[in-house]
Amino acid sequence: SIIAACQHCSDAAWALDLFREMVCRMLKPNTSSYNALLAACESATMWEECLCLLLQMEQQKQLPDTISYTSCIRAAARAKQPEMVRELLRQMQQGQVQLDVISCSAAISSKQSGSWGFALDMCRSMRLMALMPNRVTCSSCISACEESECWPWAVKLLEDMSEASMAPELETCNAALSACQGSGWQQALALLDGMLEYGPYP
Repeated sequence: SIIAACQHCSDAAWALDLFREMVCRMLKPNTSSYNALLAACESATMWEECLCLLLQMEQQKQLPDTISYTSCIRAAARAKQPEMVRELLRQMQQGQVQLDVISCSAAISSKQSGSWGFALDMCRSMRLMALMPNRVTCSSCISACEESECWPWAVKLLEDMSEASMAPELETCNAALSACQGSGWQQALALLDGMLEYGPYP
């Protein structure tokens, strides 16, 4: 079907054409149809098209859900549009759309450049909503700490990952080490010793 083709299409432009054809045939798209197209646009980092589709959903009385917003957040994050990510989060809260781990992780990844405070606030909010940060969430937070050289929080997050049995990847450990450069050099040595003993091997 046209909807299935949109959902699995790797060519966002083709997916959009199929979607327009569906509308021309007087077939009213539902939320699942829009989400399939949003996913295709997200893969192509077509964040502006995602926003247009989100607005169109509201105009057509098809309420965007968590999946809809998550696709938009991911697309905006990949396009390095942090303010738009913040606006989408605001819209989710205003519309009482439930945040999930994936949407929160995507939002954090958009704010890595010098915004460790935002990343940590998101982690706190997740815990208040009973959402458990996963490996992607923690890694994104550590990367945000790296940008700001906020080594105490980077180390704390790395410890939290170990306590939650989430083995950090080498890239995450390297980000924590980088955050420790300067005043956190002693902690960097301790982290390096831990990597040599428990992995991942530097």
